Amino acid sequence: MKIALNYVAQAQQCRINELEQLCRICALMDVAGDLVHCLQSERGSSNVLLASKGVSFREKWIAFGANTDGASGRLHCWLDINKRSDGMVSSSRFLMRLALAIHGINDLPKLRQKILNQEISAAESTGIYSSVVNALLALVFEAADIAVDPSVSKGLVALFHLMQGKEFSGLERATGARICASEKSDELLQALGNLIELQEHCIERFEDFSSTDIVEQWLAMTKSMPMIEFEKMRRKLLSPKLVDESIHADEWFSMCTRRIDAMHMVEKYLTNSLATKCDALIREAHTQLNDQNTLLSALSNEQPNSPISLLVSNLPSGRKGDGVLIDKIGSNLSMEILDVLQSQSKQLSAMGDELLAVRATIEERKVIERAKGMLMAHQGLSEEGAYSAMRDKAMSQNQKLIDVAKSILSLSEFLKLKH
Repeated sequence: MKIALNYVAQAQQCRINELEQLCRICALMDVAGDLVHCLQSERGSSNVLLASKGVSFREKWIAFGANTDGASGRLHCWLDINKRSDGMVSSSRFLMRLALAIHGINDLPKLRQKILNQEISAAESTGIYSSVVNALLALVFEAADIAVDPSVSKGLVALFHLMQGKEFSGLERATGARICASEKSDELLQALGNLIELQEHCIERFEDFSSTDIVEQWLAMTKSMPMIEFEKMRRKLLSPKLVDESIHADEWFSMCTRRIDAMHMVEKYLTNSLATKCDALIREAHTQLNDQNTLLSALSNEQPNSPISLLVSNLPSGRKGDGVLIDKIGSNLSMEILDVLQSQSKQLSAMGDELLAVRATIEERKVIERAKGMLMAHQGLSEEGAYSAMRDKAMSQNQKLIDVAKSILSLSEFLKLKH
């Protein structure tokens, strides 16, 4: 029994180590969220700058770029601290996403020079900024996949969908800014409509995975926003008429920014709540470990012929047997050890079931993303266009989106076999 309890204590220490790593990941999510927010502002202002041929938003774009550099510096500080303390995440997919994000960040000076020289289009600029943002968002997705606690994993899934919805809001701001700056076209109008729908889908998923207090924060944010005025501006932009001079790019940008900033505050609230949750779990795990070590110490002091020595050899099976054992042993220490083992077993079983449910959702998302990427590669569609095509197919055939995604991937595999 002493050996068994020793392994229980080791298992608890492993859990503490995993939770501490999860706490570091939550800190990274906060830093990554700030960097994404800065990149979105820089990207949106670059659209106005480029669409206006360098006339508008130059100073704002430069200021937003400085904010991005500051947030990037905080990311590098996190990396340095965790490299020195050997606290880096041991997940190949997570580290690859991190490498892609850092590579994109390091290339930002080249992009900025092209924007200053008017050597790049607004669409191309948006694509490059978005690739960096998407790499950072993928970090959140991978973090949810490797999280060891179901409540934190669920919170990270909620965070991913909120950040993804905010990204579509940022793209809506950038696209609308181009329209306001005299780039109105059927293609941009279609993209704007798709981005609005994609936001709604992400927010629904965010609410599904969020705790009550997070949803309350979200609802409070939406009530504080002038949504009626915002919807009016949206309808004007979506009108197929020529550019509506009553909507100035600065006005549209400010309205969208106010909403996106508010979304970022909810995002910060969520990341802070996840960090608090991790701290509480770590404290709880340490308490349990101390209790187990106390039991282990008491077990070492037991006499060879004491009732504790009968625990394994006389262990009957079933609920009835437990009662017999209690009467037979009559040791408080023995019962405490049994309670520890049973409690640990139940806790691990419940956590396993919850993690399976959360990871099933993550796997669905991965399948949908793969199918979307397939359409983008082979049909030349944008991200929002690919998603809209899948969604329309699902609605027309009364299928779930995941089923449509699986069909696309199956067809792709079939075509590969044909070749």
